[in-house]
Formats: sequence, structure tokens, C-alpha cells
Amino acid sequence: MISRYAILRKSCMRSKRFFWTCESDRKLLMAYIRVRAVLGARYYRVPWKSLSDLPAPPHTCLRRMALLLKTNGKIRGAVMCLCNLLGERYVRYLEKERSLKRRRLFPQISNRSQENSLDSDCEQFNWDDFEVPEIKSALNEVLELIQTEKIDQAKRIGPVNQKTLTMIMMS
Repeated sequence: MISRYAILRKSCMRSKRFFWTCESDRKLLMAYIRVRAVLGARYYRVPWKSLSDLPAPPHTCLRRMALLLKTNGKIRGAVMCLCNLLGERYVRYLEKERSLKRRRLFPQISNRSQENSLDSDCEQFNWDDFEVPEIKSALNEVLELIQTEKIDQAKRIGPVNQKTLTMIMMS
């Protein structure tokens, strides 16, 4: 009976804790923002299990994003601003795709020179390119806010532990 209990307890235990680094936060934010840009502003649930290239298991990523968005309003605002930036780029990409398909369906209406320039524009336009200066700076701003939140949290927790430690030592 004891060995059975030990086996059940071991199988129910949580997996190892995932330590979030700046790079893993960056990967998580990029995946989250891409999905939110595609889904739109009115759709709040993110299908975590269907996302590829996550830095941690889907449930861990879900908890991390929930923590980031709920704990600090500045982080939430910066993430939503970044989602809006990428969402606007995604809308432009879809519009270019639609106009390209229309021109392919009705070639007699379109002008050949316009079609060639549109083809090259559409091939070069990556809506989810995080190396675009505007998007890169917004992503870096979010990461800086996350780092300052970590530092602030450590400062808040540090003195409390020191006081508790001195109280314990005095008694």
C-alpha cells in the first residue's frame, strides 16, 4: 500500500519549475503577439496548445502571460500597443493579398506594370517581422518593463524577508 501511494504521489507532483529569462520572455511575447494580431482584438483566448515555438510547455506559457498581463498595467498596455501595431500590419498584408488575388482573377482590368509592382511588394512584406525598428523598439520596451517589474518585486520581497529573519533571530 505504501509503494502504491508513493507512485501516485510521484505521478501527481508538478514538473520542474521553469525559469524565465529575457530570451524566453521574448519568444513567448513574439508567439503571443502574433496570435493576438491574427485573432483580432475581440478574441481573448489564445490556443496555447496549437502554438509552435513556445519556450516552455503551453500551460506554463499561459500562466506566465496571465501573470505578466495582470500584475502590471504598464506591461499590459505596452503588450496591447504592440498587438495593435502588429494587427495593423496584418490588416495591410491581408488587403495586399486580396487586391493581388482580385488582379489575378480579373487580369483584363488591371494594368501589367501595377501588377508587377504589387507582386514584389507582397513578397517583401512580412507582417510579423520583429526586426522592423518600430516593432523591435516596442518589444524591447515591453521586455524592459518586465525586467523593472522583476527588480521592483525583488526589492519589495527583500526587506520583508529581512524583517522576518531578524524577528525570528530575536525571539
